[in-house]
Amino acid sequence: MRLFHSLLALAALFTFSAFVDAAGKGEAKEKKKGHHAVHGVVVNVEKDKDTDAGTITVLVHHKKKKGEEGKEEEEKKTFKVGPETKFEKVIREGKEKGEVKREPASFKDVHDGEHVAIVAEAGEKNEAKTVEILGKHKKK
Repeated sequence: MRLFHSLLALAALFTFSAFVDAAGKGEAKEKKKGHHAVHGVVVNVEKDKDTDAGTITVLVHHKKKKGEEGKEEEEKKTFKVGPETKFEKVIREGKEKGEVKREPASFKDVHDGEHVAIVAEAGEKNEAKTVEILGKHKKK
């Protein structure tokens, strides 16, 4: 009788685990497509006359992977800026990570040599949605 109860308990356990596993395979949740920012140094800023639009060219520095030899890659990317683009100036307040102050900015605050983080529109990769001005970094 004891053997029968043990086998019955094992059968119930396997049935339950198969049921839970099958429930997990149903609808897969869609992953959110995050907007990754392009980080780089501003190389060129061109502002259209009489409008708050233009282009920003950024030099993006790609780090090489461990074990790879050769020079690290640099790439220039140009983003279109329109009146709907949001600008923000990020100011570090302390030595601790994450202590930042954010202030509103505009297209005229972007200058050559400044570090920026640009988030592009989902459909158009070269249309800037938000631009964070990180400032000029100190050379090491």
